[in-house]
Amino acid sequence: MNNKPDNVTSAVTDVGSATTPTLFDLLDQFVDAPTLRTLLWAPGCRPSLKWIRKETNNGNIPHFRRDKRVWYQPRAVRAAMLLVKPRRGPKPKGVH
Repeated sequence: MNNKPDNVTSAVTDVGSATTPTLFDLLDQFVDAPTLRTLLWAPGCRPSLKWIRKETNNGNIPHFRRDKRVWYQPRAVRAAMLLVKPRRGPKPKGVH
């Protein structure tokens, strides 16, 4: 009988280890803009980096600047995005 753990068992036991960051740990760490996109948005609906930078410069996304680098805390960004009222675009012509 083989006493070696299979890949699934080792993956499950590794998830709870102290060295493997969980999703909650990643949401509380400071990350850069590309990582922020990956953590908060699904692949099909991710905003562009240009949009993230524009919203950062407008003060709509909480961030931390250090020299030329900009860092985000994903949990804080998500909370801020939920508080913003969605804006409506202009009405189509002919609609009253």
